[in-house]
Amino acid sequence: MTANPPQGRIGLWLTLVVGFLYCLWLGAHWLPLPMSDRELAASASRVWDVQQELRAGHGVPWWTPNFMSGSSYGLNYARGLYLVPWLLVAQFTDLITAGKLIALAAMFASAVAMFCCARYFLKNDWAAALAAIVFLLHPQQLARAAGSEHLTIVLAFPFWPLLWLTLARALDTGRLRDALLCALSGAFAWWADNKQALIIFVFLLFYLLYRLGTQRDAVKSALRQCGLTGAAFLVLAAFPLVTGLTEARHVKLFAGDPVVEWQKNYAFKSLLALVDRNGAMTRQAITGVQQHAPPAGVHSQTEFDQIRRIFSLPMDSPEKYAGVVALALVAVTALFNRRRINRRLFWFFLGLLLASIALAGGLSNLWEANWQTFDAIFSLPTGVAQLGAFLAGGVAVAGLILFARRKLTTPRKWIIAGVILGAFLFLPAFRLISALPYFGDIRAPFVFYDLPATFLLAMLAGFFVTDVLTTRVPLWVAGMTVLLLLDYWPYQQPMKDNGVPARTIQNLEATYRSLRADPEWVKTYAFSGRYFHLLGPMYSGKPQVWEAFYNWQAPAGMGQLNQNLTGATLNLVGARYLVFDKTDPGANQQFLAQLRQVYPVFNENEDFVVFRN
Repeated sequence: MTANPPQGRIGLWLTLVVGFLYCLWLGAHWLPLPMSDRELAASASRVWDVQQELRAGHGVPWWTPNFMSGSSYGLNYARGLYLVPWLLVAQFTDLITAGKLIALAAMFASAVAMFCCARYFLKNDWAAALAAIVFLLHPQQLARAAGSEHLTIVLAFPFWPLLWLTLARALDTGRLRDALLCALSGAFAWWADNKQALIIFVFLLFYLLYRLGTQRDAVKSALRQCGLTGAAFLVLAAFPLVTGLTEARHVKLFAGDPVVEWQKNYAFKSLLALVDRNGAMTRQAITGVQQHAPPAGVHSQTEFDQIRRIFSLPMDSPEKYAGVVALALVAVTALFNRRRINRRLFWFFLGLLLASIALAGGLSNLWEANWQTFDAIFSLPTGVAQLGAFLAGGVAVAGLILFARRKLTTPRKWIIAGVILGAFLFLPAFRLISALPYFGDIRAPFVFYDLPATFLLAMLAGFFVTDVLTTRVPLWVAGMTVLLLLDYWPYQQPMKDNGVPARTIQNLEATYRSLRADPEWVKTYAFSGRYFHLLGPMYSGKPQVWEAFYNWQAPAGMGQLNQNLTGATLNLVGARYLVFDKTDPGANQQFLAQLRQVYPVFNENEDFVVFRN
């Protein structure tokens, strides 16, 4: 293994400079943008609500009348780490800008944490710097920060490398201090996002088993450290654990929701998504099907299923793009690694990456998912997408053949590789793990891919420096940084244009502020899946009956009422104003026409219409 560069901490400085400049570049484009219609506004609504109570001297609220006809904050606080920095930063700027600044800070922190983690495992500054840069530039960072605006998930990014680092140190040193540090990291990870922390713990369990299997002379010490860490975690994470488990008995959760359909939709339809840069193949496939749609409609159920398959591909692509450059680094390292030091660790991380992808296959196995997608692409007039799929499949097959010729030099290796490939393709991994307690409620199998694969891909990229390169390492790292930046460049788009016109944001505020003229404490009901409606109470002073964001935290009774929404139900819950979002892409215009026949219009503009009940 190559030694650390004589310049000292040059890898760390490179990570800090690249991370700072990259986040500064993103912030220069993102911060001036107006509010979007996604989750940042929804989270900001809760920050505003808590902020109002604190400013009024009422302390931290445990119940709010402003959302879902009255709801508890228990589950929100169980994953409420985001509230702490947001409330602090919001003292100096507006709520939306504060949320964006926190997301950018989390991205920067994740790069630093990744550097420290990779350096500990790989013992090489340049390798750690490359791993940190891959982790920072990966599309998942941008998709979560500015695409979907999942702030709790953005805050979970730094905890992936941090927990791997602290657990490895705790197992290596056997010291109580390191066990407590690992437990503290786990507690904060759980408080940031329970689901993401649970997934981290699953992969850390695999790492623990790997350590126990490869260092059998240290089994007792490792188990003792794990026991200390687990006990300390239960104490340190008592607040989010107890709060979440207590409140979960009294709220809707996912009762009545199409969880199985979600598990089918939010899962890999094929592995093409890993190399479909900016969704180019997916767009070509959909465009081809649309342009050559038969005038008489589909001719068979098979053709209908194929068309539906093509139109489901945007659930995978472009968001699940792993990166041609990053995948090439891993492939080259797997095929041409020269050194035997830590080679077992490389194959372990590669196996975890395959497990991550397999678990994200959802209720079907990857072979079945890929077969259905390729069958649809080559059976329908999908144009250039057929060439892209053919090339991607050809490269994958050629890579497997080359791998077999270079690496599978004994019958034992052939058997091991065959078992791994068979399990990867044919084992319904998610269906198996969803049989465990709590895992069955996971709505999106992609949760096993998004952050885990980002971390594992970054770590594996670091092995390119330690196991392949022998000379001109700084030049190679600089070149790979440029190529990675170019490869991932299109994924900055949400930070440059969120797709919501400034006019819509102005009309949103004006629409809800018009309700302040009504002095009575009555409620609003928004017919929309766009999350900026959750700022309605801030603008109007009127609480809301229901929402599309945190409805799983609604009281169980309110959840049942909303499933059978009628005029009588609206009267029962005191919904005087019905807000219909006319420019919502999912707006039902027939339903709007029905509302116009039943309720008088109170206020209307280009984007919204308010009916009075």
